[in-house]
Amino acid sequence: MELILAALAANVALVYFTIACVVIPRVKIDNVKKVFDWVFRIGAITFFVGCGLSHLHIAVHALDESGPAPLHQIWMHVMQVLGGWAFVVAAVRMLEIRVENHSPRFAALEDLAERDPLTGAYNRRALKRLIDEHRDAKLSVVAVDLDEFKRVNDVHGHPIGDVALCGFVEATADAVRTSDSIVRVGGDEFVIVLPGADERAASMLVDRIRTAVGEVELPGDASIRF
Repeated sequence: MELILAALAANVALVYFTIACVVIPRVKIDNVKKVFDWVFRIGAITFFVGCGLSHLHIAVHALDESGPAPLHQIWMHVMQVLGGWAFVVAAVRMLEIRVENHSPRFAALEDLAERDPLTGAYNRRALKRLIDEHRDAKLSVVAVDLDEFKRVNDVHGHPIGDVALCGFVEATADAVRTSDSIVRVGGDEFVIVLPGADERAASMLVDRIRTAVGEVELPGDASIRF
């Protein structure tokens, strides 16, 4: 009986060990991977713990039916259960490593989904996230639309208009801080998210952007300003 209780205690300990190995986050993960990870973790815990307890029940039931058994028989049943749990822990960890190895791909795909394909600026989808990330801190948001951009398209053609949009984003990126974000919300309309900037700092950054954008060279007499 003491050995059976010891086996029960060992398996309970292994249950908690498996849960700890699976549940405790090891790395900082992005939102997409986080959803995938937790669905996998919960499902894996439920399945593997259920299997382990079922095998433990079978082993204990076999001992109970056979009555007093030699020590090596009892130890064999205990080792079967322990070996099963060791396999479970190894298998779950291997699957978890595979998920962790795909984390850069998840991050790259999420970043691609938030980018404007023409200019490389963030798109409308990313705007809410960028604002929410700094909701509890000081934040300035600057809305910009390019002056007479329709005329650039009409007179010089859409390819030059595309060059103008890309030139605006590149010049703005050079003028702002690395913590700032440029968002193209549509057409010639942009939003610049300035974390930690008050009204005075935002005004100074806008002046720097306006100067940088004014130096962008376009074919012919085309120009961009706001």
